[in-house]
Amino acid sequence: MTTGRDGGAPGAEPCEPPERPEGYPEELESDVRLADGRWVHIRPILPTDAPDLAAAIAGADAETLRLRFLGWRPVLDDATLQHLVSVDYRWRLALVALDAAGGGAGIARYEGRQGEEVAEVAVAVAPQWRRVGLGSRLLRALGEAAVARGIRRFVAYYLGDNSEVEGLVRASGLSHRATVSRGVVEAHLDLPPPEPAGPQAQPPA
Repeated sequence: MTTGRDGGAPGAEPCEPPERPEGYPEELESDVRLADGRWVHIRPILPTDAPDLAAAIAGADAETLRLRFLGWRPVLDDATLQHLVSVDYRWRLALVALDAAGGGAGIARYEGRQGEEVAEVAVAVAPQWRRVGLGSRLLRALGEAAVARGIRRFVAYYLGDNSEVEGLVRASGLSHRATVSRGVVEAHLDLPPPEPAGPQAQPPA
């Protein structure tokens, strides 16, 4: 995944998360330049993101909510919201993309169970950030993180007329297979195997 950590976004300072909970994977932070030249900062989600996430869902248009939540508007009570922003960074992980002002541009998450190699994945991108490669960047970063944590397959559920997610799945380059039932697609994406560890240095004679 291409990052801007060496040079960073021109004229912009990296966005530093306010409070990092225990186990926060700082190595998953990156600055990414998109196809239209704009930059986003990608980082793992934080509990302090709750207000911004709630506002984004509340302000989303009806079509975005229909496609993202399979036709229904989620009820964001406090317990549900805390579940979405409080992750263990291993079996449950979400990456958020932020613009230069710290506003939300997109989010990708997987939800798995301890010890299992399959996790459900979902990606959502704000309308003004679509078609510039952000969704694929988020999915790629999330997949790399998942593989490093022992997850071998993503499963995604989306409406059959969701052409953007369909295109994202096809453009991911991952081996996948899909079935359709009552207008809902269930797609299984095989993640690449983890890269073998390099040769260990031999102790001096």
